[in-house]
Amino acid sequence: MDTKNLGFLLILAIFFCLPLVSSIDLDINYKPIQDTVINDGDNPGIFEFSVTNNGPSGNFEIYTFERFILEPEKFSLDNGKSTRIFLKLYPEGSMKKNVGHLEVPIFFREDGKSETQQQNIFIELVSF
Repeated sequence: MDTKNLGFLLILAIFFCLPLVSSIDLDINYKPIQDTVINDGDNPGIFEFSVTNNGPSGNFEIYTFERFILEPEKFSLDNGKSTRIFLKLYPEGSMKKNVGHLEVPIFFREDGKSETQQQNIFIELVSF
């Protein structure tokens, strides 16, 4: 094998051995619009999120492990762009029986990826 082929194979091997890491890089801020939810009603908690994408363009998911239905659950954002998302939280199941102030972790993740960014919000659940 000549030196040119050996050099090419070495470069190719190094390329495939390097981890191709794509990390999520979002600036996330929020402010409450309606942070009190009446458990007996159908009105959600509403939070305005300002999101700036400092990473590659992509499609993103929003989710929580708490018992809330979130709307919207997905959004797209190009590199260097910002958007405002009005996130609605509807309590579901046993969460409708809870009363008091809750800290709810909201997670942002690029579709198909595992790395997340977390933003904790505070919501009050009340019953009448």
